[in-house]
Amino acid sequence: LESQQKSQLLDGALRYDFGRIVAGKADLGSISAGAKASHFDVATLSALANQYDAIKAKHGNTTGEDLTLTDAESALLRQKFLDVLASNPSVSIDPLVWKNDKGQSTIALNVNLVSPADKAAALNAGADTLLPQILKLVTLDISISKPMFIKTMSQLQGGAAGGQADMLGAMLFDQYLGKLQTTGLVKLDNDKAVSAIRYENDSIDANGKKMSVQEFMQRAMAAVM
Repeated sequence: LESQQKSQLLDGALRYDFGRIVAGKADLGSISAGAKASHFDVATLSALANQYDAIKAKHGNTTGEDLTLTDAESALLRQKFLDVLASNPSVSIDPLVWKNDKGQSTIALNVNLVSPADKAAALNAGADTLLPQILKLVTLDISISKPMFIKTMSQLQGGAAGGQADMLGAMLFDQYLGKLQTTGLVKLDNDKAVSAIRYENDSIDANGKKMSVQEFMQRAMAAVM
């Protein structure tokens, strides 16, 4: 864990390294997971957290789906959240790496936030209107190794190398890869399924193909159906 504060702005980084993960008899390899946060204003973050805690205490410390906010409480929390965005903070997964003796898979995510130009309008905007105003840049890069995936599936099924568990892993990989390839959200690079998604200026670049957010969501929904 590392953190650095300059004036009211806080940068922080957290990384966990698991040298070996075992589930029952399955050796799932190693995982490294990192996260970063930059340019967060300490005062506004504290104000948001304190306001949420006060509201939660008022509702008997209920959380999640059990916490039903009034319109006034929702507006108050949104105001505090918009205050946090004034410093244009960013958060990232930097990255998550999963390895075994057959290869490695990675996920990296970066989200740059920005304060909306019209804060008064943002206070009453719906999520579909607010998100384009506060998301300056989002990048998502995924790489999944087929041999690594097959080995992991085999281990979870308790199968030996070259057995039916390997065949099942390969079938699942090819099945989902084929479905995702038809949507253009994933492509095959040697023995890896890769995806590079970039959102900026209310537009998305998916593996080099430009598309609207609506088109991207339609493709994503088609992939999971």
